[in-house]
Amino acid sequence: MNVVLLHGLCGSPDYFDALEPLLEAEVYALTLPGHNGQVGGPETMDAFADWVIEEIRLRDIARPVVLGHSFGGYITTNLLRRYPDELSGFGLIHSTAASDTD
Repeated sequence: MNVVLLHGLCGSPDYFDALEPLLEAEVYALTLPGHNGQVGGPETMDAFADWVIEEIRLRDIARPVVLGHSFGGYITTNLLRRYPDELSGFGLIHSTAASDTD
């Protein structure tokens, strides 16, 4: 099984250091564009989802389970909506599928 981990806003893959050894899977903890010292990045959730799916394709990660923390969960639900056939499952960690309130 392949697992892709998406961190929260202003975060990094370091969030998952304690989780990764517990997963019996090939784990890919991505650094989202514009985070962890990277300059720039997508401006919409669709663009973040497109970036993640391109990373999945470039790394040849076959139908991963995507786990998203907080902001990463928003990206995860967007991936599920836009690319359902390319994922085998998903999970939200301290996130929600609902929209934020004003």
